[in-house]
Amino acid sequence: MAGLTLGLLACEQGTQPKRDVAALALSRNDVVLEIGDTVLLRAEARDIDGKPIEAVPITWDVLDPGIVDLSMTSVSTRVRARSAGTARIVARSGATADTAVIRVLALLTSTTLSLHRDTVPALADTIVVRVGSQDPDGPRLGIYTVTVRNPAVAQVTFTVPDLTITSLSPGSTYVTVVERHGTRDSVLVVVQQREAMTELTPPVAGGYVGRTQQLAAVVKDHRGNIIPGVVITFRSLDTTIATVSPTGLLTFVGPGTGAVEARGAGGSADTSTVAVPQTARLVLRARAESIGTGLLSGTEWVSVTANGGVTPWTRLTLTNPSIAQVPESVLTADQGGTFRVIGKEAGTAKLIASSPFMVPDTMTVFVSRSHLDVRDVDLPEQFPRTLPIGTQGRVGVATRDSLGRLGDVAGQVYVTVTSRNTTVVTV
Repeated sequence: MAGLTLGLLACEQGTQPKRDVAALALSRNDVVLEIGDTVLLRAEARDIDGKPIEAVPITWDVLDPGIVDLSMTSVSTRVRARSAGTARIVARSGATADTAVIRVLALLTSTTLSLHRDTVPALADTIVVRVGSQDPDGPRLGIYTVTVRNPAVAQVTFTVPDLTITSLSPGSTYVTVVERHGTRDSVLVVVQQREAMTELTPPVAGGYVGRTQQLAAVVKDHRGNIIPGVVITFRSLDTTIATVSPTGLLTFVGPGTGAVEARGAGGSADTSTVAVPQTARLVLRARAESIGTGLLSGTEWVSVTANGGVTPWTRLTLTNPSIAQVPESVLTADQGGTFRVIGKEAGTAKLIASSPFMVPDTMTVFVSRSHLDVRDVDLPEQFPRTLPIGTQGRVGVATRDSLGRLGDVAGQVYVTVTSRNTTVVTV
């Protein structure tokens, strides 16, 4: 009775019955390593219910020495691969054990690329180069690093086994792939833009005869990137419409529609249409005008034929400004512009109407000496005027040119009227 009581007391105080190790489990059972790699193996003792048992002594053995080294603790071991082959690592606890198979791969004997030189004809183009390696047992992939000697020329993205190389700028660079144990290979990438198109701007050029316009042309690769330094030749397809200089300066020489071509050194070409409107011409109202000194001409104007000019203003110039006077400029007739000529002294002058890129026109201006015409206001057609003695008449004064035509006075005129014989008539 006393012994039973002590046993029950012992159970009540927490003493656990001893559990036997029913199985031993390793964290990994099949591992592939390269020489120099390490892996940590852990062992766990379990009871018949599959529950882990703590603090169980475990021993470690290598059944194939020389292939791997072990650094052991009570429940784990670090395995380091030394040479190619297969090694078995056994963990034991009493009569139970578990085994891990470690396969150590042979060193790679070579690494090769599918290309060793390639020329890229455009910027932003890509080429794909495949990486492959070989060990004594056959082909397999390794762990690689990639370097680009001149990263300004190309950049690389690497998704084993493919290198994708993208061109950035003209030039050349080596792309080298090095496997972790030293085998390597490289490819020379040459970025050399190839002419694919010539682009001429503007697509439509034009202007009045005598004017010029600068053209611009560039040569591009097949991805639309400009190729610097390419010689471009310009050529007019109709020199009666326009001519073009070696630098692309277009000169309009005649009305009509033509074309101009820009051609790159590689043979690609582009054309632009050239449209030159009909030449505009200025037309004065009259071919000649006769006025008296101090008098105003009739109303004059300048009209424009064809397509008009680049400005609605017309410049007026007299070959002899001492003969007559005109305003410096006037709007064209379609803009409501008019002017009048003032006679200054007897003589002849040419009036020239001009405007940029338009054909000018001229008018001859004749200026004669004006004279005063005194007439009876009431009976202007009666000459000489007859007055009874003691009666009065009204006298008017007009201005006439040498042809006898009445004219408007350009300014104020003061007239002195005198009688040649005051015994006959007084004024």
